[in-house]
Amino acid sequence: MEVTVVAATGTVNERGPLSVLIAEYGQAQGRSRVDGKVSPEAWAEVGRFVDTDRFLRVDTDLSEMDWAAYTAMLTGGPLGKGQPGVGALGGVTKLEKTRIVISEVGDTVFQEVEEFHHYGERVVRKNMLAVYRFTPERKIHRLDIYEQAAPPKG
Repeated sequence: MEVTVVAATGTVNERGPLSVLIAEYGQAQGRSRVDGKVSPEAWAEVGRFVDTDRFLRVDTDLSEMDWAAYTAMLTGGPLGKGQPGVGALGGVTKLEKTRIVISEVGDTVFQEVEEFHHYGERVVRKNMLAVYRFTPERKIHRLDIYEQAAPPKG
């Protein structure tokens, strides 16, 4: 068994260089959604943060998506339908993030987020952990998602 131990000895109130990229990536993703982009090709702004040839997203059920499948999921496109773990944001009318804790270690950023997904009157609370892994060129090549969800309210 391979074990890697990385120890951190302090906490700071400023983002590290990879955490800054994650924030910019999230803002670009938000702009793409707000702009109503409906095709995977429309995600070029987001793609500049990603090694799109190597990208792999692993969801909570261990389903895997390459860049094309991931952008299709985000847009609700045909590649995103009928696949396990896909369409996690389908039907969301409002998304609130109330707490974010970021840990940056080596080539990895751990982002813990408390989210509230609104589906009209129904609300689902989720604790999410996103693990972003970067290439030496500071491009995201892997995104692992871990999730806890409370039963819907409303």
